Amino acid sequence: MFTTTGDLHCHSHYSDGAATISQLIGLAKQAGLDVLAITDHETFRGNDCAQILAEGTGLRILKGIEMSAMDPATGRSVHLLCYNPQRVDGIRALCAETADARFAAGVKMARRICQKYPVHMEQILNYAAVSEGLYKTHIMRPLVDLGHTDTYYGGPLFGQLLGPGGSCFEPIAYPSIYRAIEVARASGGWVVIAHPSVYRSMDLVGQLAAQGLIDGVEVDHPRNTEEDKRALRQLADQYGLLITGGTDYHGHNPQKDHPLGTGTTGDAVLQKLLYSHPQK
Repeated sequence: MFTTTGDLHCHSHYSDGAATISQLIGLAKQAGLDVLAITDHETFRGNDCAQILAEGTGLRILKGIEMSAMDPATGRSVHLLCYNPQRVDGIRALCAETADARFAAGVKMARRICQKYPVHMEQILNYAAVSEGLYKTHIMRPLVDLGHTDTYYGGPLFGQLLGPGGSCFEPIAYPSIYRAIEVARASGGWVVIAHPSVYRSMDLVGQLAAQGLIDGVEVDHPRNTEEDKRALRQLADQYGLLITGGTDYHGHNPQKDHPLGTGTTGDAVLQKLLYSHPQK
């Protein structure tokens, strides 16, 4: 019996990833994937390109996006994945607001970096030129070039400069998770909470599931702990949630990153995401 497997979480250079769409498609084929979702932050641009470039390759592209939000009860970040949306105007409008807020905060952080290091704003903006936004990875790239660090995201220097409480940090005004969910659900797409243990959102997932606000949860993610994976599977079983998986591949450090295809979604869930829509 033929079954499909897919990686439903990766990023291209249209948001904060390093890989082009063509490179992601090549990596997906090398990994033996049947389905790939380009889930760039706040933009569908990568999906539109992928649909064209994947023609004739045998790889199916599942339209997706990752939306950044905030839990008003804790102030913590929450990331929301939306798959196979049918009406995207609402998502685009909300994502445009988020992109504007991200850019405003990013410029402030970049200027602070320029005051500390021999870096020019033009360099940072050039790195962000292809992207639909200004991300911390773009701000860190000149520091990698200068040899101050070998890590674009995470790592000691990143934390000291751009992590919460860092000397150059500026908070981003993200929308409430409830507003993001409302917009995502209105699109007719499947609404999935991404890597909940990363931002300590395990309790929030339970609350959202109990209220019937989400359709699924990302379990097979490299930064979810094994303990949290077990808890998420129990939660999914209790509330009938879809279980998805993805690598969250960014491609900045290929030797350190989990390769595309090491976090996957199974056949039964893929069939639902590809060929049906949630009952709202």
